[in-house]
Amino acid sequence: NPADANAVRHHAQYILREGSKDLGATTLEGSRNGMAMMVYSSLHILGRRGYELLINQSIEKAKKFAAMIEAHPDFELITSPTLSIMTYRV
Repeated sequence: NPADANAVRHHAQYILREGSKDLGATTLEGSRNGMAMMVYSSLHILGRRGYELLINQSIEKAKKFAAMIEAHPDFELITSPTLSIMTYRV
């Protein structure tokens, strides 16, 4: 029943005028998105070991890519990867 949404309706003064269409007035998120739930879910599903594995693999891939760049005469490695971020130029 669409009228049931009125049970959670809230009007925030900073969003829109009273009575105007405010799509955030009847959502659980309101004016904030639900990214915290994605972070929680990912951590719950993957766990610390899962994140550790992903991070370590990312660092190893960056090191291998840096070695490929250094070996190629048309590329210059600007910063060696400490984590998984590096810069290079052609």
